[in-house]
Amino acid sequence: MVAQIPNIGGHRNGHRLFNAAQRWELEERFALDRIQRLSGAAPAEIPLVATDPNTLAAMPPTVDRRYLRAVEAATPTWRTE
Repeated sequence: MVAQIPNIGGHRNGHRLFNAAQRWELEERFALDRIQRLSGAAPAEIPLVATDPNTLAAMPPTVDRRYLRAVEAATPTWRTE
């Protein structure tokens, strides 16, 4: 299943969700992904959510490990990607 949710003001929201270092890392990853995909590589991925605050995730802030385990138990095919 794919859910499409409009991100109004995505650039502004990005500045609220990610600190400067994380935005820089995302920009570097985006650039590398473009190059790799042009050469036929699979798309790069980051986790949707993370339990470790040092892990870059698409939907910060971190989530509690117990919550993630409950989601995985209820929906065994779900992956945080």
